[in-house]
Amino acid sequence: MNLFLFLEGVMWLYGCWLKRPSETIHLASQTFLEKEVFKSYYYNRVPISKVLGKCVVLSVKDYFEMQPEGFKPADVYVCESRYGVKARSFTKIQKWSLPKSPVKLVPREVPLPVVRVPSMFAKPNLDKASFSHANPGSFEDKEREDVPMEINEAEPGCQYFEQLYYNNMWFKLGDCVYIQSDGLSKPRVARIEKLWLQNGTTFFFGPIFIHPEETEHEPTKMFYKREVFLSHLEETLPMTCVLGKCMVSSFKEYLSCRPTEYTEEDILLCESSYIETEKQVKKLEGLKRFSYSAKVVEDEIYYFRKLYVPPEEASLFFFSPVTHSMPQMQSSRSSDMDMMPYTEEDSGPPPVGRRVMELLRDLYVSVMSHQNKKCRCYSDFLAEIPAVDPAAPEKPPLNFEIIRMNLERGRYRRLDVFQEHMFEVLKRARRLHRTDSKIFEDAEELQFFLIKTRDELCKNGEILMSTALRYTLKHLQSDVDLEKREKIPREIEEDKKKAKEKREKNKGS
Repeated sequence: MNLFLFLEGVMWLYGCWLKRPSETIHLASQTFLEKEVFKSYYYNRVPISKVLGKCVVLSVKDYFEMQPEGFKPADVYVCESRYGVKARSFTKIQKWSLPKSPVKLVPREVPLPVVRVPSMFAKPNLDKASFSHANPGSFEDKEREDVPMEINEAEPGCQYFEQLYYNNMWFKLGDCVYIQSDGLSKPRVARIEKLWLQNGTTFFFGPIFIHPEETEHEPTKMFYKREVFLSHLEETLPMTCVLGKCMVSSFKEYLSCRPTEYTEEDILLCESSYIETEKQVKKLEGLKRFSYSAKVVEDEIYYFRKLYVPPEEASLFFFSPVTHSMPQMQSSRSSDMDMMPYTEEDSGPPPVGRRVMELLRDLYVSVMSHQNKKCRCYSDFLAEIPAVDPAAPEKPPLNFEIIRMNLERGRYRRLDVFQEHMFEVLKRARRLHRTDSKIFEDAEELQFFLIKTRDELCKNGEILMSTALRYTLKHLQSDVDLEKREKIPREIEEDKKKAKEKREKNKGS
């Protein structure tokens, strides 16, 4: 790396850019050395004012036996290969061509072990990553707030809500919950259709779902796994009786999609109501649907490529061997959906949490590796964006590296949260730099590319339905135009002031 003076006495650095594994395109099965970086073919300059600190990159021949004096282990990296952006290939470096460093190397007391780590794009270990509402702190969650509402025929002294935080969980109208049910083998399920606060106590009102064993039926009757029935009961209950959240899906929804934030064990199927007085089951036309205001956080829905037909189970009243039937189901949701049902070997529907993680990883690596015709990655200059926002230092730090770490740890389960984080970094880059700067232009291009790639990966909602898809390229263009209208007049005034100061300085000399 060379150091030289540029215009108006500003010090610049010029040299070769190195890339982390997450900034390359590679197979998910590939492994890397700990602290490994790759020499690229890209050279460019950067003002020295942007330098955050010093680090050392050692060749693979030196790294395990030697260490640089005066550097922390966290600031020492190893380089074994060169990465070609065009060919998306890794090539072992035969001859170490980086300039000789003045840093003194001394032998390590104990040589480092050669440890290889998996790619951030490897499939996550779902045994360690729970997708349940029981452990929300392990995820990057959507920011929410209590959303009060007005209703007709409201009871005096009651404040009604569309969305409310209670006992470390968020609830909204239409959510289903397990409730305490004494004397039953399984807790009953209730649906929240009204939610209110009265005299310091939180209540909800809604219909009750019952399990097959609570109905009268023939001993040979077959039921779908996790099937429930809508009962005639509608109850007002305190929220203290809620044990947890679940999702009750219609038959069509159960076969074709899943909400992304629930475990499969908490997805229940309901296609019928049970009429207690007649001891009969009747096909259900559908549950009440809710239209939410903008502040309510809606569920994100992942759609299967092919329909999943759930297995049937024998009644608890019957213990003889049972032949499972696999009914066919037609759907008009997507013309290219594979209509073949999942077989027994599939052992259940696709792992939705994993699929969402993979989609977000694909989106991230596509954006970070997006490049111009000269093979320069647009994200290169944006690596210097500060993690702490100068305009809001109280907010948690956020930059591309933190987003990458969240992806590696499987902390994103919602597209809208991931998109908000990416947008925040890109908007901050534009806010902190002039409209005619390379960083401003790159941030605009990356956000444009992110939206375009997002729509392709989600197939405009046919694979993943999210409110994040409502923000389109038109919204981006409108926001960028507004940013420019606000910034350009100030930049013109700054240019005039600098030009005036320069003229006065020249006159004085």
